[in-house]
Amino acid sequence: MKVIDRLEEQIYAVKKVRLHLPICDDLRKELKNHKVYREVLALASNNNSFELKHTVRYHSSWLEDLSE
Repeated sequence: MKVIDRLEEQIYAVKKVRLHLPICDDLRKELKNHKVYREVLALASNNNSFELKHTVRYHSSWLEDLSE
């Protein structure tokens, strides 16, 4: 998804992924076992050490609750 930051007036690419996590008491544990979480960790750790040939620069990640 291509987005424009209104304040910075910069174009960013956003990868939007819908997670299907079970409802449980320990959501952090379920998230850490998910492959998308491992991808986020890999992108974040590689961002500062070297440039990846086929990826854009990683900035941030967040979770949104869509159940409401």
